[in-house]
Amino acid sequence: MEEIELFKIQSSIEELFLRIKQTIDVCEAEIYFQSLEKLQFKLTEEIFSNGLKVNAFFYVTLYITLIELTMKN
Repeated sequence: MEEIELFKIQSSIEELFLRIKQTIDVCEAEIYFQSLEKLQFKLTEEIFSNGLKVNAFFYVTLYITLIELTMKN
C-alpha cells in the first residue's frame, strides 16, 4: 500500500473521531464508531501485510482519543 493510501485511512480515522466527539445522538455515534473500528482493522492489516511503518504520533493520538471516548461513555 502506498503512503497516500495510508494517509487517506489515517485522515478518515481522524475525521470519524471528530464526528464521534461532536455527536450527541448515541445511535449516530455508534455508526461512526463501527466505521472507525473497520478502518482501524484495515489500517492494521495493511501495515502488517506490507511492512509499513506508521508515525508513532498517530498511535498516541489514536489511543488518547479512544480513552477519552471510553471515559465519556
